Amino acid sequence: MSSISGAISQMIILILIACMGFVCARVGYIDADTRGKLTKILVNITLPCMIVVSGNNLDASQVADLILLAFLLAIVQFALLLLCGWFCNVVLRTPPDQRSLYLFMAICTNTAFIGLPIISSMFGGETTLFASIFVMVLAFFMYSAGFAILAGKKTGSDRETGRNGFLSKAAGSIKDLPWKSICNPSMGSCLVAIALLLLGIKIPNVLASAMGALGGITSPIAMMIVGSIIAEADFGSIVKEARLYPTIIIRQLVVPVTLLFALRALGINESLVVVFTIMFAMPIGALAPSFAEQFGHDSMLAAKGTVLSTAAAFAIIPLVVAVMAMP
Repeated sequence: MSSISGAISQMIILILIACMGFVCARVGYIDADTRGKLTKILVNITLPCMIVVSGNNLDASQVADLILLAFLLAIVQFALLLLCGWFCNVVLRTPPDQRSLYLFMAICTNTAFIGLPIISSMFGGETTLFASIFVMVLAFFMYSAGFAILAGKKTGSDRETGRNGFLSKAAGSIKDLPWKSICNPSMGSCLVAIALLLLGIKIPNVLASAMGALGGITSPIAMMIVGSIIAEADFGSIVKEARLYPTIIIRQLVVPVTLLFALRALGINESLVVVFTIMFAMPIGALAPSFAEQFGHDSMLAAKGTVLSTAAAFAIIPLVVAVMAMP
């Protein structure tokens, strides 16, 4: 794993790339249509390539046991994110009609779009594989338990059916889960990478190099897209959402740093500690506003949370990484 100082330098590079995405959006080089196409390339091509090739040079005998631990830690992380959302609701006295949305925003984090590329760029190697496991597990719970949270906390007539008819889909049987969203290219590539690693199958050098080159552009594309999203935000309205500030500080900084020291005290593998901490510090997911609107919640509040937490992440993540360097 790269040194912490190198990781901080890499994070600064990613921030500068995001700034370039901000500028490109402002001058019209990246519009909504361009961003949508870049996102499809990232999600369906470059990110899966990065995940699959991540385990090609690893020794299965050294990381096989850690893979199971990564799954367990990802499940624990979801539970802690949920607990963190509940805690923020109680401490900040969130209005009743916003509590389920704040709870959902706590678990709908941008692990795939920002977390995985950042971890791959800063640390690489086995951390990329572990991070993809976190993405897979957290996505499963978000699309199942997360949707149930949004659909199950209604008032009046909405409690019966859920606005736009989503209650039965979220709170029904397992067959009602949105499997097309859960079983996405990132999840598939993660399973392929683990299978190849455990079976001792190596990707041919030429193919691995091509996939590595494609995977290498994931982080720059992701950061430019993030910068372009921020460029379109109405910060005048966003900065007035006072309850978001302590929520972001608690969920993205205080709790991850606390858990960092706790996991190290337990003697957890350092690569897993790094992945767990950085994934916990991720901002609210870009899809949160869309999901909020589908379930009849305040999509504007979710959009403000996404933009503000993403902007804050560029200061918080380097700070978290710097704390990792502390003895």
